[in-house]
Amino acid sequence: MKNIIKQSFSLIEITVVISIFLLIVTIFFSRFFEFSGDYASISGDLNSIKKTLETAREKALIGEEYTNWGVYFENSSSAYYLFAGQSFASSIKFFKNYLNPNNKFLNPPQNSKIEIIFEKYKGYATDATITISSINEKIKGDIIINKVGNINTSIYK
Repeated sequence: MKNIIKQSFSLIEITVVISIFLLIVTIFFSRFFEFSGDYASISGDLNSIKKTLETAREKALIGEEYTNWGVYFENSSSAYYLFAGQSFASSIKFFKNYLNPNNKFLNPPQNSKIEIIFEKYKGYATDATITISSINEKIKGDIIINKVGNINTSIYK
């Protein structure tokens, strides 16, 4: 009987093993939830920007306001604007939107801007790539606009 008791694990040993196991599981899940939170945030901003670009393209195609339409991206404020006109500087601004506070623009670079303009009745646009990332830059997303007005998105690490 004494041999069996000496060969078994003590309560302290079992507690230490379970604690280590729980610590590993907690670290894994916290990283997983952080990744999925960043992914959802980037995905939401990409969809919102894409929808704004598509709105500008559609308004330009039908010739609404009898002018070009565009979207202006400003890195310094993490904002983007839908506008009607030949350029942002001489335009009618329709709305302003901001990136999620957990995200930032990588392109346009810091303290710069990008203006994407869709031509009236054609929908042609200026070639551009808008890149956003999570604050920690673990997840990034691109919006690629080509000269015929196609808009594509992608998310990557």
